[in-house]
Amino acid sequence: MQNYNKFEKKRKNLFKVLPNSSTRKQLILFVIIGITSVLIDTSSYFFLFYLIGSINLSKFISFIMGALFSYYGNKNITFKVKAKKLTPIYFSLVYSISLGLNIFANSFSLYLFKNRETISILISFFIATLVSALFNFIMIKFFVFKKIK
Repeated sequence: MQNYNKFEKKRKNLFKVLPNSSTRKQLILFVIIGITSVLIDTSSYFFLFYLIGSINLSKFISFIMGALFSYYGNKNITFKVKAKKLTPIYFSLVYSISLGLNIFANSFSLYLFKNRETISILISFFIATLVSALFNFIMIKFFVFKKIK
């Protein structure tokens, strides 16, 4: 019985660290918009590459298209805020830092695996994406699209 009480106490404490329902809803919407942004980036990249034949130009334009969708989707749907003049600059800054974090996390994960097998690459990609997505959510929620009370 004593072990059950300890377990129950730990379970209750665990739920205290989970986000409230508003933040949970925002996190779900953020993930949906993020996945959609990646799909826009990917599909427009292949379409533009087919159309113009330039890898770098296609990737540049497709990344911008995905980022624009992410900006407007998160502004209007996830966080429902009116943008201030500097909001797009803050968003761009957060995405730039996130890109650096993503590259670092990916490289560091691959270094820890000490090999370049497909599974290592996929796991590293997932870890890097998770790190940058968490950073993005926190920074976008509390810095870029913070609500003034």
